[in-house]
Amino acid sequence: MSRRMVYIVVFVLFAGAVLWYASAHVRIPESTLAEAAKIEDHKIRVMIPGKVARDGITAQGQSLTFTLVDAEGTRSEVLYTGEQKLVAGQIHDAAEKGKTISVAGHVCEGKFKAVEVYLPAY
Repeated sequence: MSRRMVYIVVFVLFAGAVLWYASAHVRIPESTLAEAAKIEDHKIRVMIPGKVARDGITAQGQSLTFTLVDAEGTRSEVLYTGEQKLVAGQIHDAAEKGKTISVAGHVCEGKFKAVEVYLPAY
């Protein structure tokens, strides 16, 4: 094998390892609803763990709206419009069982706009 081919193989393996490490260890910062409301840049996403309130879970077309209560007791309406197929029944189950879910997104105009919702494993 030529020296050039060895360099190419080493570079491809190194680049793959760097990409894997970055994707495995880069996390969205956890926050509270109050802290998320202070962030004005909508490009910055935060992860907020909390419990779903039993009332106010509604689905309209592709979007889903529900109320989340974070660890400090702050309530906020969450509007989910992500690509992941999510049904109101899944959110309702988490609310009924008192399970903690996590939402990733940003606060805009007083609502938390979620692009990802992480449900607990049952």
